[in-house]
Amino acid sequence: MDYPGRERVEECARSFGELADIYYRMPCRKEGFGRQDIEDIFEELTGTVCRGCRSFGKCWKDQAAGTYQRLYEALTAMGEGKTEGDIRAGMSDACIRAGKMAGSMVWAFRNMRMKLYYANRLLEGREAVADQLWEMARLLDDMAEEMQRTGELKEPVNRRLCRLFDRRGAQVRKIFLMHKRKRRDELYITMHARKGECVPIRDLAGILSAVLHRRMVPARNSRTVLGAEDETVLFVEETRYCLLYGISRVPKEGELLSGDSFSYFQNDQGAAVLSLSDGMGSGREAAAESRKLIELLEQFLEAGVSEETALGLINSASVYEKKSCSTLDICSVDLYSGSCDIRKLGAAPTFLRRDGQVEIVQSFRTPAGLFHHLDPETQSFRLGDGDTIVLVTDGALDVFSGQKKEEQFAALLEEQTAANPRELAAALMEQLMERCQGKARDDMTVFVGGLWQRV
Repeated sequence: MDYPGRERVEECARSFGELADIYYRMPCRKEGFGRQDIEDIFEELTGTVCRGCRSFGKCWKDQAAGTYQRLYEALTAMGEGKTEGDIRAGMSDACIRAGKMAGSMVWAFRNMRMKLYYANRLLEGREAVADQLWEMARLLDDMAEEMQRTGELKEPVNRRLCRLFDRRGAQVRKIFLMHKRKRRDELYITMHARKGECVPIRDLAGILSAVLHRRMVPARNSRTVLGAEDETVLFVEETRYCLLYGISRVPKEGELLSGDSFSYFQNDQGAAVLSLSDGMGSGREAAAESRKLIELLEQFLEAGVSEETALGLINSASVYEKKSCSTLDICSVDLYSGSCDIRKLGAAPTFLRRDGQVEIVQSFRTPAGLFHHLDPETQSFRLGDGDTIVLVTDGALDVFSGQKKEEQFAALLEEQTAANPRELAAALMEQLMERCQGKARDDMTVFVGGLWQRV
């Protein structure tokens, strides 16, 4: 079935993609002065220092090559950290205005370096915009493709479903079936309750499950009761697994607020995401920075942006602001298959407890905001019933002495008998506090996720 407006969405996607290409083709970041930059500095020096000097003809006509070479060497020396005094001493034998020349050269060098800095910041901003435009084009392409995959139930199934819903007090107006790429199908039903009736959505989901021979549930945040006005309700196939989580946090000794922030996100496509950010430092400022990263991530995920792309966009925004460097730890679990993807920006190791064994997952990527270009590393695993994911911040590992702190935490995790994520997080934190005599040297967070198969 071809959905009205699909071609218009495709046109918008192409426009965003072409605009992103324009931004990507803009000049790249400059790591140093170019030939034209040096020529501009020399022109400024000859105009402010050399003009009117009695040796002008000698320097710039008779000995032009030597003068140019000396100035170039002086600029190179400044780039290597030489001071104004060093430049003046090095030019005193050849220039009768060595003092003025050295001062003007230092000023011109700093001015050009400042221009280079802001030019690069502008280019970084353009690339961040290009990333966002490209992601918008991808989202619109996906939307157009989903429109093309919209269909209807087979007529006998459709009639039976409408008849059974009507018996329960719900009158169906329209049923749309959405075939999701790499995901389970979604069913959109527009309906209303008969006058005077109160129909629980869960009852309708039970009828739908019986007709389709698979367990269907209303989407998250759906209304619990069908009203008298037409309403479109989304039904999705229930996931094979559910993810429970527990959190335990302790701020640094002397601080009232932890600089760590966390989030649990789950969408209607069966993806559950645990995220943890460690703000640089501690206290209110660190908390604000880590919370900002977590909120950005949640917004991107709610908009349908992939975790990998969200990491890149968050990193670009952090580079552009250049305020601080917070870590970001993302663990995404497919609740249909049990597949688990872990992505990190400078975060502490993640620990997986499977069949009584603990596996340490590390990454050597830098925190958000240090470098503009980012190549997120994804590490994939398969989880099963009863498996546990443990995310921690650096403070939770710093209570251990020696070099192999991760192995010591893994051994501590293996000793735990608690299966409930909340109980396990609390037990681990209790052990950590005992090791630091009840005085945390840094913010400590233990974030536990437990995967359980539905009955």
